[in-house]
Formats: sequence, C-alpha cells, structure tokens
Amino acid sequence: MSRARVVAIAAVALAAACSAGGTTETIDTGPKISVNTTSFVLVPGDSAPLVVNSNREGTVRWRSTNTSVVTVDTAVATGDPAIVRARAAGTALLNGTIVVSGQTYTTSVPVRVGAG
Repeated sequence: MSRARVVAIAAVALAAACSAGGTTETIDTGPKISVNTTSFVLVPGDSAPLVVNSNREGTVRWRSTNTSVVTVDTAVATGDPAIVRARAAGTALLNGTIVVSGQTYTTSVPVRVGAG
C-alpha cells in the first residue's frame, strides 16, 4: 500500500455552462471536468493516482515542473489514472492540459515531497 498522504481531495471545476441560442434559459450541455485532488504531500518513493474525470472522452497530458522531485505519466485518457511518483524532497507543479470535445482546458496540481 502506498504511503501517500493527500492533503485535500476536492473536485476542481474547469468547464463552464453553455447557453441555448435565442432564449434566456441557460442549458448546461458543456463538458463536466474535475480532478480528484487539489494538491499532494508525499515522501520520496511514494506514488499516488491523479485522475481527471469528465462526462466526455478526452486526453489529459501532464507535465512536471521539476522532474527531479516528482514525475507523472504524461498522457492518459480522461477517467484513467496518471501515476504521480515522488523522487526527492522539494516542490513541483503538475500542469495538465485536457482536450475534451475539441476544447482545451488547463489545471495545475501542486506537489510537496518531504524528507520522510
């Protein structure tokens, strides 16, 4: 079992509602996108899943700002986990680009890796 400690598990809303043309009624037909966490606190050697969920199929591309501290799977389908791997003490930001229904969304998840 992973020793991962997740600071907060919260959904991050990234998509906005679409409105129906010619009426004052707003209809929510756009993609719904959420991330399973807002941040990670890990120790070297830990791993944890990072999942983007959506009501539409799409691709998520992740990039770590500091690969000596933390790495992440670079491309996964929405709903599939990208595995975050803590390598050494420090901080990094995991930047995600999500393409759903032809639209691009971005998100960032901060990671702190402690000495243990």
